[in-house]
Amino acid sequence: MNAQEMYRKMLAQQSQSSDAPPFKVSAPALSIPDDTTLVVFGGTNWDNLGKGKEAHTKSAPNLMGPCRLVLPGVKVAFVATSSCSSHCIALSASGAAYAWGRNQCGQLGLGDTLTRAGPTEVTALQGTPLSAAATGKHHTLWLGAEGDLFASGSSKEGCVGPSADKRREMEATPVAVPGLAAGAAYVAAGGAHNLVIDREGTLWAFGSSECGVLGNGTDGQYNKSDSSIKLAYATEAAPLKVPKLAGRKM
Repeated sequence: MNAQEMYRKMLAQQSQSSDAPPFKVSAPALSIPDDTTLVVFGGTNWDNLGKGKEAHTKSAPNLMGPCRLVLPGVKVAFVATSSCSSHCIALSASGAAYAWGRNQCGQLGLGDTLTRAGPTEVTALQGTPLSAAATGKHHTLWLGAEGDLFASGSSKEGCVGPSADKRREMEATPVAVPGLAAGAAYVAAGGAHNLVIDREGTLWAFGSSECGVLGNGTDGQYNKSDSSIKLAYATEAAPLKVPKLAGRKM
């Protein structure tokens, strides 16, 4: 069975349900679109596909085949999501940001913790054209076209950079991440850590050090107290150079 036949079979199965989603779906969605329309498919939990207001109900089942998600008047130039996140980011050709999905830690950068079932413009970043973004489990990195780096979401594990108020557990509005004098060129996010390559080719890391993901030679494992058997992991909120790769251009 080739891809087109498999897709037609999935469409037939989907059409048997009266609760099928109201997307206009056709076989050509399997090919590369001529325009910049987003093509989405997969699970619809937490509205991470921009399904609409009924994303948690049976009226919006999982999308078994590609569906077009149209942002009227927006030419999409970049998209970001990951297997560990339940939210999505889209950037327009002009550098505007749109976010949707789960938002319990303010990772969408919209100034609140309300889940968004469809693409919503991140107004806090208006005036700062963006070139890329990266999504972690509960945070987002936003890369400005001029090398500025911003972050939003949970600050518990240092993923949004150093906070002036250490008691603050989240940043629902994007905040600047200091420490990269050369400016950021590329960004990547894991579940609770970040990697950044600056404009000079140096690799930086910050966030949770669990399992040694920061590349600093330790997993940061420790006991919170002598009587505790539960292990905790040190965090690095400020970007630090990865020691073993110091002097190498990425």
